Amino acid sequence: MEKNNILVTRRSYEATGALFDQQIVKKGKGQVPIKSSDERLCDIQKYGGYNKEAGAYFVLAESEGKKGKKIRTIEYVPIRLKKEIQKSEENIIRYLEEERQLKNPRVLVPEIKIDTLFCVDGFYMWVSGRSGDQLLMQGANQLVLSQEEMEILKKIVQYVERKKQNKELKIYDSDHLEEKKVVMLYETFLNKLTNTVYAKKLGAQAKTLTEKREKFKELCIEEKCIVLYEILHFFQCQSVTADLKLIGGSGRAGILYLNKNITDCSRNRNDSSIANRYLRAGSRPECIMSWRIVVISKRAKLDYQLGYLVVRNEEVTKIHLSEISTILIESTAATVTASLLAELTKKKIKVIFCDEKRNPSSELVGYYGSHDTSNKIRKQIQWSRHSKEAIWTEIVTEKIRKQKELLKNLGKEEAGLLEAYLQEIGWNDETNREGHAAKVYFNALFGMTFTRTADCPENAALNYGYSILLSAFAREIVASGYITQLGLFHDNMFNQFNLASDLMEPFRVLIDREVIQMQRKEFTHEEKIQLVNVLNNEVMIDGKTQYVNNAIKIYCKSVFDALNENDSALIRFYGL
Repeated sequence: MEKNNILVTRRSYEATGALFDQQIVKKGKGQVPIKSSDERLCDIQKYGGYNKEAGAYFVLAESEGKKGKKIRTIEYVPIRLKKEIQKSEENIIRYLEEERQLKNPRVLVPEIKIDTLFCVDGFYMWVSGRSGDQLLMQGANQLVLSQEEMEILKKIVQYVERKKQNKELKIYDSDHLEEKKVVMLYETFLNKLTNTVYAKKLGAQAKTLTEKREKFKELCIEEKCIVLYEILHFFQCQSVTADLKLIGGSGRAGILYLNKNITDCSRNRNDSSIANRYLRAGSRPECIMSWRIVVISKRAKLDYQLGYLVVRNEEVTKIHLSEISTILIESTAATVTASLLAELTKKKIKVIFCDEKRNPSSELVGYYGSHDTSNKIRKQIQWSRHSKEAIWTEIVTEKIRKQKELLKNLGKEEAGLLEAYLQEIGWNDETNREGHAAKVYFNALFGMTFTRTADCPENAALNYGYSILLSAFAREIVASGYITQLGLFHDNMFNQFNLASDLMEPFRVLIDREVIQMQRKEFTHEEKIQLVNVLNNEVMIDGKTQYVNNAIKIYCKSVFDALNENDSALIRFYGL
């Protein structure tokens, strides 16, 4: 109770309704032209326009600021353009460039719904709207009081509500409101604003109450109750301001704002070894917006509730499913409800289960990943041998090229040998240049005595990282409507993920690079987390910077297009 860290939750949603204020404002003002289809009326500077454009939801975008500096902003998507923007990524990029005036934007989070939960410096808030370049926020911390304080507050509220009907109403003995208890409640509120989580965003109000303490004491008991009724608005989980004029304060105190520019927003302050888009269940990260991968590393119960993953251990953590890409359940002491598994399957969220040694052992895969899965599988079965061999040739060539690039970046002279193998690759790699290159490559990385079958920390790390990568590809394949069993080159009857094994080959080097950087004598939990977070690294693909998770999606789609169109030139590979 002293920490006042009780949380409440809400369902997030896309806004609907009126597109803007129907009252036309004078020339030079407004946000929406009177008629965009008529050039004569689309100039707001000449004819004015509609104001207070309503937003459906928000997006997190990254763009170039002054001197090429990357900036991250939360931009609104208007209701009037929502349907058009949702048709393709190109449309939202065009909107960000033309209407939001962003330079070279890319979308980091495509949809942040109204009432999405944020956490800034430990203070939880819901985004409820916008005002200019500011996001309007509502507090999400539930006020906690003692039973005695609750009784006093209840009587104060009852009195003030009656006084609204009768301005001359006084406090009588029958109201059971003692002045010393009323003053005590003022001190309780001040303490909440000064020494609990509320101080993070309402510290200015604490300063006001401290400075106006004596002014408050001079008021009659009726006025004291009115002031406390207004102060209560600071703690309400809604957009309500407090009128503090009776003690010489503002008439609209306590509005919660968050600047749309969150470039400097600190994240994961509690664990510097974990990257921005990672959440360890049970911790209190600094920016909910960045949560992409959830790792359950200790005993916990995982449940589903109103759109949220609920993790119960020492404390309760809630994460909206729309903010999660992957859940890694490391601990065999964790329990998962069937209702949660069903929702995770619907949302195509990858779930990886680990064995008693905390190594990935299985995963959750839905039967159907797309509305036209049957048609996709039919196409997959009909992929010609020639087409599959052509695609595999491109994939294995790119794999060796990536290995060569890594060796070159590390200053390894063996890069020259891999360049020779690249020149020797034939159709479908029938001479097994991939195998020859792999031997040279791994010996260059880990020494001449190293083999992929050896029991050593390096292999443990590589196998763990490859398992995570394989799961990411399996998820994308299934989500696209295809099945993982039917591969291009891999054709093992005991391998459930032949296609994923094929497609992931050029991405293995990302794991290799991470393992090289570790340089540890043992493979620990910290290194496992580091490998999981490879999915959040940035790479270049199709002329844009993307997170690896997104790059996998783009790459897989291009491979499927290449197979269906019988054109290997359609494949989009990433760059290191």
